[in-house]
Amino acid sequence: GGAGVTPQEFLVRAGFGSAQIHPLPGDASTRRYARLTGGPEPALLMDSPPGEGLDAFLALAAHLSAQGLRPPRILAAEPAHGLA
Repeated sequence: GGAGVTPQEFLVRAGFGSAQIHPLPGDASTRRYARLTGGPEPALLMDSPPGEGLDAFLALAAHLSAQGLRPPRILAAEPAHGLA
């Protein structure tokens, strides 16, 4: 996450402070992903550089959901910090 917010701080605010973070293999993008276990429910953490399209990802997920489709459920997001 950018602007001084760590993924752990984000997870605490999102109710996943007790979750264990298991990094997933990277791909060609600038985003990093991790599997979260031990929190309130299984989840994934997306850590994206701010300004790298997280707002568009969140808007598309909301649009698809409004159309009756089932995109990934966003449990928490702080786009200004690149975390979801």
